[in-house]
Amino acid sequence: MTSAKIKLTVMVSILMFGLCSLAAPMHREHHPKLRRAMNILNRAKGVLQHAAHDFKGHRVAAIHDIEQAQGELRQAMQVDQH
Repeated sequence: MTSAKIKLTVMVSILMFGLCSLAAPMHREHHPKLRRAMNILNRAKGVLQHAAHDFKGHRVAAIHDIEQAQGELRQAMQVDQH
């Protein structure tokens, strides 16, 4: 194969890849703010679960509240899917 044919093959391959990328539907994340909030809650829950001190029951209460908030976020995401 000559150098010109190799260059042409590479250019056509790049062009085809680009066209395929454009033809594929753009994936847009559903509810990015709700997912971000869920991630923040997950991290906060993890920090509280590994805390050395109980804070007279307030740590456990906060974990419970986080779990309730996570449930609300899951429900919010489910409602919009239907």
